[in-house]
Amino acid sequence: MAVIQRIVEYLKAARLRVVNNYIEGRLLDIGCGDNTLVKKYHPNGIGVDVFNYYGKVDLVVKSSAELPLQSESFDTITIVAALNHIPNYKATLAEARRLLKPGGKIIITMPIGFAQKLWHRITHNYDDDQLFRGINEAEERYYIPTTEIVTALQEVGYKLEKRERFVFGLNNLIIAVKAPGPKSEY
Repeated sequence: MAVIQRIVEYLKAARLRVVNNYIEGRLLDIGCGDNTLVKKYHPNGIGVDVFNYYGKVDLVVKSSAELPLQSESFDTITIVAALNHIPNYKATLAEARRLLKPGGKIIITMPIGFAQKLWHRITHNYDDDQLFRGINEAEERYYIPTTEIVTALQEVGYKLEKRERFVFGLNNLIIAVKAPGPKSEY
């Protein structure tokens, strides 16, 4: 089904274009997949993932909640359509906060929930997560409600800056800034 593959590619490119508009300074992309955001738009950034898609990931780790990177070394951290694939995502948000410079921001996208399970089934043959890594339904979710993401961000020390839908209302964009204060633990 070449049509489905084209739709998947279009939606991925659209997400990356929207996210790229908000990136400033040095970038860390958590759950980078094939690392397109870093390789195409921010070659001085780092793409990290638990799986080395196509051999393009800069840093392959066991857990995105424990990254071997220097504290306060990034201006922007992105998690593009990947937070729901991270089992202990709140610990990853806390780790991202450790890595952000003061005033740095985190940008998260999350597709809307009502059709995500169906979408994953339709796109099974065109989705890198499903083709190469597989989805562990015991540890991963098809989506995380935006309100839950915002609450988790606030719990670990971020201040919400922006929340909106994009790409025909099918995706959520959440931008938060590292709030001043002590290191957040989760």
